[in-house]
Amino acid sequence: ALIDIFLTDTAEHLETLADLLPFGQVEGCVLPAHTVKSSARLVGAEGLAALAEMLEKRLRTKPDTPIEEFDRLRLRMVEVFGHTRRQLLARTDRADGESTAA
Repeated sequence: ALIDIFLTDTAEHLETLADLLPFGQVEGCVLPAHTVKSSARLVGAEGLAALAEMLEKRLRTKPDTPIEEFDRLRLRMVEVFGHTRRQLLARTDRADGESTAA
């Protein structure tokens, strides 16, 4: 469902950022950051959405920022995504348990 797509796609977008940033491919990072921001908002992952928005804005408006700064934001996104993933999966497991128990 939506949560599964979000989890799979977000992991791929974060991987894309990890692949592109070390090579200074700032332009190529804008769309993955934007997509993470939008999809995180759809599932209520506001912390991840806020970080992705911050990264997207910096990529667009300050592309000369040192790559290390962009990468620190990306690493924080990865960390928050891990927490978000666990919370969403726990919520999904509870919902599945409730529907089978009824």
